[in-house]
Amino acid sequence: MKIYEIKLTKAQFLSLPENERALFFQLGHVFNELSFLNKLLYMVSDLDLEGIEKKGMTAQSMIVARIFIGKVFESWRMLQKQLFKSKLMLELEPHLPDEAKNALDELNGYFGKNNLLPTIRNEFSFHYSSKHIDEVFNTTENEKEFSLILGSTDANTLHDYAEQIVSFGMLQKTNEESWRAAMDKMIGDLVKTSGLLKTFVGHASAAIFHLRLGKSWSDFNCVEHELKYANDLEEFKIPFFFIEGESHNN
Repeated sequence: MKIYEIKLTKAQFLSLPENERALFFQLGHVFNELSFLNKLLYMVSDLDLEGIEKKGMTAQSMIVARIFIGKVFESWRMLQKQLFKSKLMLELEPHLPDEAKNALDELNGYFGKNNLLPTIRNEFSFHYSSKHIDEVFNTTENEKEFSLILGSTDANTLHDYAEQIVSFGMLQKTNEESWRAAMDKMIGDLVKTSGLLKTFVGHASAAIFHLRLGKSWSDFNCVEHELKYANDLEEFKIPFFFIEGESHNN
């Protein structure tokens, strides 16, 4: 697998106006976080597991989803504050391909309504609110069992009862009747919206490169790398339970 590394100097970055330089770094930062969290969500999810391993995997996938949703929302808010109202946006627009413009139209449509991801971000992602705890708990069946899973280390201990209640509350926001349909709705919205954001941010960054730093990649010092070993994202999974050495017990 070939990877291309573009070398940039501080002098090249200093050629950018200060406010544009800060935004340029922010765009790259947003792309990196959304790309990594998208990969991480795949890595911590495995629908083929059963029993206690499935409980661990489900809990960690919901934790990652909450963080991911929060970052998607904050990424959009950053673009609204720092890019969309700037003179730079007016300059970039003619240089954005239709793919970027269509992605932006879809994002404006999604975030312009009271949709699922903003609701989850406001109530679950970055806040420990007890607002929905009793409400969700009272809707569970009287016969339902909850679990506290204890391992010999913190890493193998899971307060599954807590994750179930919080996750139930999140998934109820989808208004779907079944757990699986609710998960599909939430993850579907998350993956699609983050993908649209990455598309727009990637093209916006490329446009800034073109306008401010160089007309083509041939204007930069480019190094080609050949990676001999690369994991298949669809097959690589991060399990919940690990064997740990004594030095990592705390």
